Amino acid sequence: MPEVNAGLGNLTELKAFILPASLRAATDYDAQLLQIGLGVAGALASICNREWGYQAGVTEFPANRSFILATRYPINSTIAPTIERCDSWAAGAPVWVAVANAVYNVAYDGGIVYLAGIQGNFLSRVRMTSTGGYWWLGLDAQVTLPTGAAAIPDDLKLAWLLQCQALWLVRDNLGVTVAGAGSVSFVTLSLPGYELVPQVREIINGYVRFAISG
Repeated sequence: MPEVNAGLGNLTELKAFILPASLRAATDYDAQLLQIGLGVAGALASICNREWGYQAGVTEFPANRSFILATRYPINSTIAPTIERCDSWAAGAPVWVAVANAVYNVAYDGGIVYLAGIQGNFLSRVRMTSTGGYWWLGLDAQVTLPTGAAAIPDDLKLAWLLQCQALWLVRDNLGVTVAGAGSVSFVTLSLPGYELVPQVREIINGYVRFAISG
């Protein structure tokens, strides 16, 4: 079967971690596992104040600052971030203008892009387009790690798998709700009010971004 994005990883790997070998080839539980994977990945992203998947992303901030924090990082070290500024609207839409030579330096691992000076006042906006996040084999047409990209760390992958497994084990017999979390469907699953596996909480503490605002 093709790989399916289940949040931080792919459905095939999630099934291999959770299901016994005799059930992995079947598709009976794919929908439930996919929703668990997406729910856990989304919750961990919310807790850690960042996005995980490797792709291009846009971050917008007021123009009166000298740096921008990417929502997806580590930032690819071979794809230069681009900066645009908006000072006005036309036809009901913001007018974005590319700013040349706006990037002064980049902290790739921390997702911080330092600008070559403040780009405007607090009424103007700047937006950055950058490529970053963690790359996981199976979620991209490329079968090798893209140049300059960062592979998903083993401990973060394990945290995702462990929390998915924990939710799978406490589901009710119909596989529709999560025991101990009330009548919450997998589609709307959110973990801030749900107990994280202790090992998971310990692991993700190292991935939390404590401040980001725009």
